[in-house]
Amino acid sequence: MASRKPSVRHPSHNHPLRGHKALAEEEIICSGCDLDLIGAAFKCTKSECDYFLHKSCFELPQKGETSSAASEMKSEMDAKMEMAMMQAQLDAIDAAGSYVGSWEPRRRYYW
Repeated sequence: MASRKPSVRHPSHNHPLRGHKALAEEEIICSGCDLDLIGAAFKCTKSECDYFLHKSCFELPQKGETSSAASEMKSEMDAKMEMAMMQAQLDAIDAAGSYVGSWEPRRRYYW
């Protein structure tokens, strides 16, 4: 007989997931971030599957959605590269005798 406990789907895993309270003595590793998992979590409903996610990892935006820490870091690196390229262009114009001043971004990050 199938379990009647509620389950949810997550794009990172093929099977449904169910709420789970992870205890320290269980020594579970989160399948999303590879860190120790203690407290509110999600667990795969299949007994033979060892897939667990922190509640916070479950709620992280998926690729292509709004920002996560990794996408913010990439965005900052892209912004710094863009600023360096624009500054180099302005320096070249300045060297030609048409001073326009240094370019300053309106915002620091682009996420």
